[in-house]
Amino acid sequence: MPFDAGQREDLVHRIRGLIREYTLGPGLLKEFIQNADDAGASKISFTLDLREWPAVKLPDLRLARCLGPALLIESDQAFSNNDFDAIQRIQSGNKLDTAGATGRFGLGFNVCYNITDYPAFFSRDRIHLFDPHRDAAAPAGGEAGCGWTIAELREGGAGWLAPFGLVEGEGDADPGAVGPHSRTIFRLPLRTDADCGPARIRNTPVPASDVEEVLRAGVGAPAPLLLFLKNLLHVRVDVIDATGRRVALADVRTTNPEEVRRARTTYRTGLHGSPVEVWDRLSAGEALPPTLVHHHVEDVGRGLREHWLVQLGVDPSALGALRPQANALIAIHEKPLPIVGAALCLVGPAAPPAAFRAAPPAAQLGLCCVLPLDEPAHLPVLV
Repeated sequence: MPFDAGQREDLVHRIRGLIREYTLGPGLLKEFIQNADDAGASKISFTLDLREWPAVKLPDLRLARCLGPALLIESDQAFSNNDFDAIQRIQSGNKLDTAGATGRFGLGFNVCYNITDYPAFFSRDRIHLFDPHRDAAAPAGGEAGCGWTIAELREGGAGWLAPFGLVEGEGDADPGAVGPHSRTIFRLPLRTDADCGPARIRNTPVPASDVEEVLRAGVGAPAPLLLFLKNLLHVRVDVIDATGRRVALADVRTTNPEEVRRARTTYRTGLHGSPVEVWDRLSAGEALPPTLVHHHVEDVGRGLREHWLVQLGVDPSALGALRPQANALIAIHEKPLPIVGAALCLVGPAAPPAAFRAAPPAAQLGLCCVLPLDEPAHLPVLV
């Protein structure tokens, strides 16, 4: 009689391997920024919440281990049905099918396991919790996680809503509804001593000070976070202390949003379809005119104002020479496109609004792959 002989993989072991590739650092912010941008969000906020929440009215008493200090990431868009499916698969996701997508909803998302063992998120009418150790909410014999509708939680688990900052009535709409007030909230409870051990994801806890340091580093040079994205116009970073007092670390926003949206729309229309389809259209002579836009950026919290001139486009001279290499990368599930861009700072943080200069602070000079790379390049512009 046939017997089961398929390959198996231990989920905790798999996650350990992934976070060796996606280590803790500013990449934590970049991954969530890219995913929110791909989803069409215009705003994203990161909040380090140091409060302890009471273990009352929980849908599962084991969730008490998830109520301590946490990093919350909120964006003003809701999950699609495909998003719910993609984030539950630990593979590289489905963004290869979309040329304009910059994130890797799947592998890259797992950078969050550098700081947590129990990532959870709210979107539309439900909350999901991933539970790789099966000791926070996973049902016996079921998958390594659990989900609840908001309606269910209001009936018998309202204590699990407050840590997400959900207010009365939110999430009660039609499960398929995605309206102007839609949002997604990730909650990453910080790893504690109780979460550590030889059989766990990590052996050491994550101090809140380490996460705050990562947040500060991620917004150290604020403007490059927005310049080459497709949708996001506003990034905010806060800390809420144990008493509930909120302190802003950064509040970076585009101050000419309509002008930037128009330019980005023109750019995005040429990137519809898969990378193969985009390469085929461009190779056949389809034009993708470069976009040139003035992007005004202000960090309200730190009193910084910058005026950037940004150009994005496709390099037609690279099409023939790069197509073989592009095909090779597509074959291994990457998504190469001959997109080039440059940004020149005309007004820096120390300059009055009427002044112009062509050099941003030294920390901002260098290379970007949509978002800034960590390697210094000492260039006069961002490219």
